[in-house]
Amino acid sequence: MSPMEHIEGDLREVKREVTGWDSGSIDRVFLTGANPFVLSYDKLAVIAEQIHKYLPSVKSVGSFARITDITLKTGCNRIHPIRIGANMLTVYPDSELYAEIRRGNWREEGELEKYKEVRALIENLHIPTVFAAMGASNAYQFQGQLPKDKKKLLSFLDEIIGNASEEELQRYRNNLKPFV
Repeated sequence: MSPMEHIEGDLREVKREVTGWDSGSIDRVFLTGANPFVLSYDKLAVIAEQIHKYLPSVKSVGSFARITDITLKTGCNRIHPIRIGANMLTVYPDSELYAEIRRGNWREEGELEKYKEVRALIENLHIPTVFAAMGASNAYQFQGQLPKDKKKLLSFLDEIIGNASEEELQRYRNNLKPFV
């Protein structure tokens, strides 16, 4: 994690940069860098407070998260995100993660297992939110409003899990080109 003074410095810089134009137009901040959601709720809350201090017009904060980090959060259904997006991991041969896999330090789940994880997430969400898996890294794209579309989404995922082959999904993954 970046030290809090670096995060605060970044926020001060953004505030300085937007002073020349309508700073009230910034309504969303996206936390970047690997996996911010691995941080504890307390650390995330401090970051959110700093965002509000420097950019009071911000209404939502987004970040990437791994499913394992979401399941570690207690009270995950008390938070009310407007939108939850799922993207399947693609490991490219020239990446550091690929080297970690080759060294035996990390193992990527199979393609069907990724869909099972997304299904488990949707099944266990009990909040009103938009759930979307619309990125190019998803062989099958879908979205819906929870809880209204939960059964439809689960049925769609059951169809994929029951009928798509690991080989078909892996072929899709292997043909993805990195964004440059």
